[in-house]
Amino acid sequence: MSQSPGMEELSLDQAPPLAIPMSFFASAPIFLILAGLALVWRGGELFISPWVPATLGLAHMGTLGFLGLVMLGALYQMIPVVAVARVPAIRLAHGVHALMVLGLLLLTYWSMFSMQPGWAAAAFGCIVLAVTIFAVTAGLALLRSRTPGPTVAGMRLALLCLVIVMVLGFLMSRGWSAGPFPGDRSLFIQVHFSIAILGWVGGLISAVGWQVLPMFYMTPEFPKRQAWTVFGCVAFSVAAVLCTLLLEPDQASNLAAFAALPAACAIWLWHPFLVTSAIRKRRRKRSDPSLRFWRIAMYLAPITAFSGAAALWVSHPTWGARFDLLFGWFAILGWAGLVMHGMLTRIGPFLVWFHRFSPYVGRIPVPAMRRLIPDRLMAAGFWLHLATLTLGALAILFANDWLARGTGALLVATGIVIATYFKTLLGQHPDLSKLP
Repeated sequence: MSQSPGMEELSLDQAPPLAIPMSFFASAPIFLILAGLALVWRGGELFISPWVPATLGLAHMGTLGFLGLVMLGALYQMIPVVAVARVPAIRLAHGVHALMVLGLLLLTYWSMFSMQPGWAAAAFGCIVLAVTIFAVTAGLALLRSRTPGPTVAGMRLALLCLVIVMVLGFLMSRGWSAGPFPGDRSLFIQVHFSIAILGWVGGLISAVGWQVLPMFYMTPEFPKRQAWTVFGCVAFSVAAVLCTLLLEPDQASNLAAFAALPAACAIWLWHPFLVTSAIRKRRRKRSDPSLRFWRIAMYLAPITAFSGAAALWVSHPTWGARFDLLFGWFAILGWAGLVMHGMLTRIGPFLVWFHRFSPYVGRIPVPAMRRLIPDRLMAAGFWLHLATLTLGALAILFANDWLARGTGALLVATGIVIATYFKTLLGQHPDLSKLP
């Protein structure tokens, strides 16, 4: 395979076994399906307030279930390849995967069926143990890396944010499992979500984007100064937002919002502008179905920022809650969800092609990497994802029960299509009977 821009500094010989990243990727759509089933069953009651346990469970199916599993799998793949540093005890990744899936299933059961403290403690215990093992092993690898540049620095920052989010989540989980809450509930949730969505998710999306967009989509290389600017804004906001926990709650809420502003502008305004500009200048003009996910996600980023601002400044109790929900919906399933969905349609075929087909190039006929997932299947996933996002936004704005249930049905269909990507990919093998 000829080298694309961005591949010159990769160390593909250090890539982990195919089963490690693919187990995370293939498990991610399960939680979209479960979230959709929850919406079909519970309907509009999950779109009334962002603070009830069932809605928090729905949100974590998106953040930890879909986004989180994809991001952990991506880091297991990218740390050895991009940072050129082996993750120690790589087989522990199977334990991380099992603990994450078990913890998320327990969390789903607790939030939807049983409010017993024991279920919450078991769920959070599994998730905290999984993230701890991952953070220690991946962190050691990133600390040992001598690869310069904003991509590796961004992965380090994102991992640090994941640890902070885990600690805050663990402290808050005591309030759901018959223990005391660590402080002002709304402030802790605001800080937790800000660092999670801007530092962990946004930090990793931007860091990985500097590498994968030139590599997979033939965009120009991103100027280092611009990439470092995004990194600096995110790092500043994470530190500033965290410091607001030391202030009095009545002062800290607004300050936490202002502290998050540099990262919000960098992640939802400046980074999308850079990405869309680079996409317009790409050297390969042929239509690419997976690139549509990136385009729409970047267009949705400013809408996410606007809905977040509205959630902060609208004081009306009903509309304030709706904008809170709308902000989470656009941030999780829209901006971040579309990026993750699009990357699965690229990194999945790349891994299968690299591990299974690349050793036989020139010896037997091998398929093109971009043909391993049919274009029609990707198009179905794209339009279902957009339809789900649109109908869900309408269900939140109009507080309509049937729109919420319809959103759930579409979300189930989207998850099934994504799961079909991996059934299709993992069922393909080279025809070794044609070896000379």
